[in-house]
Amino acid sequence: ALASMLSECQGTALPVEVVAGHLAESEVVAVGQLSMEALLDLGERLLAAMVKQLSMTLARVTQSWAVVRAMIQRCPELILQSILAHPRITVLGVLVVAGATVWYLTRRCVALVTEDPKLWRSLVARLAPPPVEPVDGGIPDGFTCPISQQVMVDPVITPSGISYDRTAITAWIALRGTEPSTQEPLAEAQLIPNRSLQDAIQKWRSTRQPAVEHAVSDASPLDERNS
Repeated sequence: ALASMLSECQGTALPVEVVAGHLAESEVVAVGQLSMEALLDLGERLLAAMVKQLSMTLARVTQSWAVVRAMIQRCPELILQSILAHPRITVLGVLVVAGATVWYLTRRCVALVTEDPKLWRSLVARLAPPPVEPVDGGIPDGFTCPISQQVMVDPVITPSGISYDRTAITAWIALRGTEPSTQEPLAEAQLIPNRSLQDAIQKWRSTRQPAVEHAVSDASPLDERNS
């Protein structure tokens, strides 16, 4: 699936203008500086913009990005080679082509949810770490993120004492600048890692058998209430 998507990137009009609009003009990355870490950073920075531009729920886009992030971590060389081989890289610049490629891959994953549900579920099961689990599957209280409605991977706590998964809450803050549950102003710098909760979730996961296929949430209650 990844090889096919990367092949499309070479012959498809990547969203370079959209991506360029979200990057500082002074940002320049040389060919030798492009790395897996740089791609992951680009994806996190563009996540909020992707939610707006793709007109999809935060839950769906963040889950699609989780799959793309896993692709980058597992096959960094393949993705980097595809970016560097893009025919317009000398004109557009490394950073723009890299960001546009990450954007395109995420958009394709979002589309797979409805275009090819079987392939999407397979990608989630194989790539999205850790496995996404249904909310009603006997999960202990406090283990699911109020935004994504999925078991948290990297829980962080806000000043009000509410925990969210880091990817979901940082994207939410970038979009709205508030805490979802209280609507109080919130900045990313105010988030504190919830290590005890993360340890409890990891211990709980180790006692469960991972499912082969997992439910895909179209929208969380917070998405619907605040969209």
